[in-house]
Amino acid sequence: VSAEVVALNFKIGQAVKQGQLPAAVALFSQHAEKLHAIRGELVDKLLGAGKIGLAVQVVKAAKAFAPLPHRNVIQCLLALTQDVKHADAESFVEALAGASLWPSP
Repeated sequence: VSAEVVALNFKIGQAVKQGQLPAAVALFSQHAEKLHAIRGELVDKLLGAGKIGLAVQVVKAAKAFAPLPHRNVIQCLLALTQDVKHADAESFVEALAGASLWPSP
């Protein structure tokens, strides 16, 4: 892991701790190619904070660089709370489906 990736990961972690979730997502999106490995952790934190739209942005930003494994899809779905608006849940599920690695028949 490069020093740049460690520094970016630290900055994102600091932004999340300070409640600056949009800033954390923006930084992740700018560097998704290098940071796609922390996608799951960031999505979990966003879902926990009820920020479904931001979680969708993270999933979409990283999908070009690394498909989302099935176990992560299931974890993300289970992390959705019951109070999520239908439209938000639908957009999140669509993003997951588009970012997942689906087996060929």
